[in-house]
Amino acid sequence: MELPLPSNETLVEYSESIPWQMIEDRKRAFNDAVKALADSGSDAPLDLAALSTHVGLPITTYYPDAPAEQGNVFLAEHNGHTFVLGSTVSARYRSGKTPAKAVVPYNFNPSVNHTNLAITDAPTTQMRALGAELELGLLHPDGHGPAESEMQTFIRAYSQHARRIGVTPQIDREACQYQVECHVAPGVGYRSRAHRSTASWRR
Repeated sequence: MELPLPSNETLVEYSESIPWQMIEDRKRAFNDAVKALADSGSDAPLDLAALSTHVGLPITTYYPDAPAEQGNVFLAEHNGHTFVLGSTVSARYRSGKTPAKAVVPYNFNPSVNHTNLAITDAPTTQMRALGAELELGLLHPDGHGPAESEMQTFIRAYSQHARRIGVTPQIDREACQYQVECHVAPGVGYRSRAHRSTASWRR
């Protein structure tokens, strides 16, 4: 299926319909609401009506009929356009996290384009905070995959070594049985981020 990139005219029309700052504000409100739910320890599915009230926009999911145990994407709508707020994987890959804790924020702002890049806050070209995502595959020397207990041992060891050098990674299981995904929090400067990411891996 062919999915052509949008034209400049389409991008400009989108950003005029949904100002970039409004998207930033709504994303922060969504993240705050999800964090509050996560901190409460609630194991209930996310209440889209309550989230919509908190965010101030209608919030839907990409797969509206999917049960809470399945993966999904959370969307907001304004002026006939939608944008992504966050996503979640299925319960199988949440490593025991509650539905709220399993939500991963989506940071891309579709209203930032070539006409307003110089005046936007977060997506500047000068001093942009960079994070890192590492996909790690674990295998024994003879080629067979690790047991779940061995995966958890690796995750704990990786976190402990990373924290010794000031890195606090978020480590999650991947869909593949022998893979883990490590997210390193953003920091200013590519050189610093790359050094800290590789240093935590080498140790």
